[in-house]
Parts: sequence; C-alpha cells; structure tokens
Amino acid sequence: MEYMSPGAELSLFADGTAASVECGKDKRAVDKRMRDNITSINKWTQEWKMKLNASKTQVMVISTSNTDLQ
Repeated sequence: MEYMSPGAELSLFADGTAASVECGKDKRAVDKRMRDNITSINKWTQEWKMKLNASKTQVMVISTSNTDLQ
C-alpha cells in the first residue's frame, strides 16, 4: 500500500488487516511510525468508503526485553 511508511509491513485478509513495523531500541520512534501507519490506513479506508472496527483493534509488542512490556 503506497500509504505505508518505508519498512512497514501490511498483511490484508478477507475481513482484516495487520500492520507491523520493526524497530531498534528507540521506542518513541517506533510508536510514531506505527501511529503514522494507522493514520494512513484510516485515510485509505476513508478513500475507499470503508469503516474500521475499533473494537477489533489490538496491539501486540514482540520483544526480547521484559521492560518493553511495561
């Protein structure tokens, strides 16, 4: 999707979408990149007259550090 930032991955399913970004140790940078990508996905859904279901939206952090879960 041309709306996504470089390095972001997007997976489309029949009734859902998954977006992911890789990061290093800069949590603020990855947070901003993910928020920017969510904004872009929202812009795309508006353009195609689709609606996001916020109640089905989830965030998952995958990390090797226990401190990232706090």
